[in-house]
Amino acid sequence: GLGLGCALAKPKVFRMCGVALLTTVLFEKLLAVTGIRFQMFPSAGIYSWQEMSAINLPNILLCTECVLLMLAGPFAVMTCIGAKLGELFNKFKPLTAYSIDVGGAIAGSIAFALVSFVGFQPWALIIPAIIPLCYFMLKDKVNITLGLVPLVAAVITMAWPVDLPATETYWFPYQQLLFH
Repeated sequence: GLGLGCALAKPKVFRMCGVALLTTVLFEKLLAVTGIRFQMFPSAGIYSWQEMSAINLPNILLCTECVLLMLAGPFAVMTCIGAKLGELFNKFKPLTAYSIDVGGAIAGSIAFALVSFVGFQPWALIIPAIIPLCYFMLKDKVNITLGLVPLVAAVITMAWPVDLPATETYWFPYQQLLFH
C-alpha cells in the first residue's frame, strides 16, 4: 500500500486517510464483538484442534472474506499515507528521497521493536502516526469532517475495549494474550 501511494502521490488520496483508518478500525471491532475474530482459519493445523465436521464451505468462505477485508483496510490506509510521502519525496532529488525512505524504515523498525518490548496496546501505537497525519491535514487544509474527525474517531474506537475482562493481558508484536 505504501509503495502504491508513493507512486500515485495524489493529495486527494491522502485526504481519505481518516476514512480508511476509521473503516478499518470499525471492521476490526465488528469482528471482535461478533466473536468472528477468534474463529480458526481452516488449515492443515486445524485437524489437531477441531473435529473435521467444523470445517465446511461457509466457514472457509467467511474466514477467507474476513482475512481479505482485514488486509484491505491497512492496505488502504498505507496507500493514503504513501500518497503524502510520494508528494513529499517528489520535492527531493531521487537519491535524497531514497535515503530518507531507508532512514525512515530503519527508524520505524527500531520504534516497533521498542514499543513491542514495552508492550503498548495497539490503540496507543497509532497515536505517533496520527500526529503527523493531523499536521499535514491541517497544513493542506483538508476538510475537517472528512479528514480529522475520522482520525480522532478511529483512536477513540481503538481504545474502546471489547474483550472480556482478563486477570492479565500481554501484548506482543502480532498478538494479545489474555489470562482469565
